[in-house]
This record gives sequence, C-alpha cells and structure tokens, in this order.
Amino acid sequence: MTIECRLFADLRRHAPPEAERGRFALELDDGATAGDVVRRLAIEGATRIVVVNGANVRRPDEAVLHDGDVVSLFPPVSGG
Repeated sequence: MTIECRLFADLRRHAPPEAERGRFALELDDGATAGDVVRRLAIEGATRIVVVNGANVRRPDEAVLHDGDVVSLFPPVSGG
C-alpha cells in the first residue's frame, strides 16, 4: 500500500531528498501501523504527535493504515 507521509518542523530533515516541504509517498506492507511509519523513519524519540487522516492517534501501534491514508508527524512542541 502507499500512504502520504507529512513531516513537520525539525522532523523534515528525516524526509527523503525527493520530498516537497516534508511530504512524500511511502510504501508499506498491508497491515502496517502508524507506529511502523515512525520506526521506519527512525524518529521514535523525536515524534510527539501522530495524526492519521486528520485525527490524533494516541496509540500509533494500534492505528492500522490503509492505502491512501495521510500520516502527519510532529515533534514535541514548546513555547508560550
């Protein structure tokens, strides 16, 4: 299956060279989860917020993905 992956802020540096503004297609095996995406990109400690198709995912390892899904990954946010 193919999903669209979107990396934000500092996570964009983990995107492949062909990515545009942190957006790129990612091929995954059927049954893959949002947690698999985080591990595949090797950004486990850097990712704080995982969003699938606009919905916040609290348990990425339980969020099974489907062809065409959009996975957005955000680093921890700070500020005031």
